[in-house]
Amino acid sequence: MTMGPEAKIEQETCRRAKALGISNLKLEGMHNRGKADRIFMRHGRTCFVEFKAPPNKPTVLQERFLLERREDGFPAVWCDDVDEAIKWLKHHLLRDE
Repeated sequence: MTMGPEAKIEQETCRRAKALGISNLKLEGMHNRGKADRIFMRHGRTCFVEFKAPPNKPTVLQERFLLERREDGFPAVWCDDVDEAIKWLKHHLLRDE
């Protein structure tokens, strides 16, 4: 099975994050419609990331999920670029290192 552009962005971001010591979990399953693709974690900090391939944007449900996480005090974003995703993760998860 061939990976689509969104999956490639997600996979490469996860690979590079792991090399930085950032772990992640995939949010998948029957009841995860609208949730972010991944939770990234390091030293008690947690971030939520929804991945999109350009020119796609998050759905209304995905935007609502990300907004609710930000309102809960968690960094939450959607990304369509590996370098930008890694930069964002470093800022939120590695800023004190």
